[in-house]
Amino acid sequence: PMVSVFFADIVGFTSLVASMHPCAVVDMLHRLFARFDALAKQHGVQPIDIIGDSYFAATNLNGDQSSDHAARLARFALDAVRAASETAVECGREDGGRVQVRVGLHCGPAASAWLGKRTLIGDTVNTASRMESTGRAGSVQCTPAMAALIAQQEPSLHLRRRAGLVEIKGKGAMPTFWLSSPLRRDPSTLSADGTPPKAPALRRGASSSSSSSEDMLAWLPPSP
Repeated sequence: PMVSVFFADIVGFTSLVASMHPCAVVDMLHRLFARFDALAKQHGVQPIDIIGDSYFAATNLNGDQSSDHAARLARFALDAVRAASETAVECGREDGGRVQVRVGLHCGPAASAWLGKRTLIGDTVNTASRMESTGRAGSVQCTPAMAALIAQQEPSLHLRRRAGLVEIKGKGAMPTFWLSSPLRRDPSTLSADGTPPKAPALRRGASSSSSSSEDMLAWLPPSP
């Protein structure tokens, strides 16, 4: 089935582990991922696995979410970044800073499998992981396919093309997009009347599912 996949990891986790007591690291992970689990339930997202400091989740697995699985995961991703920024690295120590995560999203076919525990297998999963690993702290990076589906299912969210191409292991150089909430919309993308530009209309006789991501997202200006 077509699914949307989410990966997030903690920026600077190796350095944090080196400087913190192991119990404090476990406590940080517990507090952060408990918030992610609550948000997943709120948005109808299925948590799949926790691998070290990486959180793996997906939509359109349990029940039919075909009409909004990308939108659900996009909203969850933005809330997860916000939740992390509100989570103290060390409980009770404000001077220890807040957790920062980077998030990657992709959509496509994947197979659900039981390999000692439930997991997802397929290129879609690997690509979502690459979006996370090549991303930036406090940001959500997604593929053109995911960006196109988000633009279709949740037009109010802000998508901005990343400048240049990103080298993705096993994929080569590819364009990617940053996702942010409407409240963080860059004024440079607004029209003279203060409204965001509209995506171009589909060609006569074309459906939204058949329109390419390049057609749907060509209007987006690049961002560093």
